[in-house]
Amino acid sequence: MALAAIAGVYLGFAIADGRTSAIAVQAVSMLGFVVVAYIGIEEGSKALIGAGWVAHAFWDGIHHEHHGPTEVKTWYPPFCATADLVVGIPLIVGLT
Repeated sequence: MALAAIAGVYLGFAIADGRTSAIAVQAVSMLGFVVVAYIGIEEGSKALIGAGWVAHAFWDGIHHEHHGPTEVKTWYPPFCATADLVVGIPLIVGLT
């Protein structure tokens, strides 16, 4: 469920941003990650959950240098992307 929770961080940034469009994009994104996490848990698929983490790293990359739909702190996307990959890749390759 941590995958779903980290998607909520960007929703929090969107709420702080205050733009309805940013909130909508982040809410839909969060829902997508929640669905991936749920299916991964239901199917017992560590690889699917790992793929969700790696996908979130790409979502972080979209937000880097203020290119995403929501204003975020400059340091956050690279930090989060690194953490996402550290968690996701071992799940995909079966190291956990």
